[in-house]
Amino acid sequence: MLILLDIGDTIVPATKIGKKIVINLRRKYKLPYKLLFQTIPLMWAPYRDTKHKDMMTRYVIPKKIADKIKKYGLNEKKLTNEIRTSFEKAIKDYVKTEEWKEIRAAIDYLRKNHKVVVLSDNPKWAKKIFMKYLGKFDGFVVSEEEGVAKPSKKLFELVRKRYKFKTKDVVVIGNSPYKEGVAKQYGYRVVLIYWRTPSARFVMGVEKIPKLTVENLKKINL
Repeated sequence: MLILLDIGDTIVPATKIGKKIVINLRRKYKLPYKLLFQTIPLMWAPYRDTKHKDMMTRYVIPKKIADKIKKYGLNEKKLTNEIRTSFEKAIKDYVKTEEWKEIRAAIDYLRKNHKVVVLSDNPKWAKKIFMKYLGKFDGFVVSEEEGVAKPSKKLFELVRKRYKFKTKDVVVIGNSPYKEGVAKQYGYRVVLIYWRTPSARFVMGVEKIPKLTVENLKKINL
């Protein structure tokens, strides 16, 4: 069986980390909140191409916004480096927690009998950080590297074919009712984790567990 794991709030507390980065930038550079939220998409570099919804295009700060952040001693490169540094520190701290040990045990449990591949729509630079601190997986697929949107049928098909599995033998595990709902639409088995995304608990037609733990995985025969 092929397990496709969403990296987001399924494996790491992405939303919480994102908030910390925003707060740190605000404190260090005194950026107004409005300007911060116009530049923060650099944290999630690949964006959907407006003409081809299954494809991704890299986010670039518009010139008008770039001129504004110069007044605060920043440019796109420096801002990206600040985000990367804060992101790595947050991941480094997270893997020391009891919460991560529990999730890591669940991933190791899955890898005993299945192939586990991580799906990410973070920037390419985040992949190295994840691989450095989260340990080894059977594969790590990043939307920006592939040029394919997550979620999309094209991405799921790309991964399935790369690892030579049939649709019926693929399980997508994530926390987003929308993202993982796309997988369900194309015939993949879906498991939603709802402890960081309460709304996922009420999605119909998919399997749901509160946390990614060995005990919960056993309950749904994974």
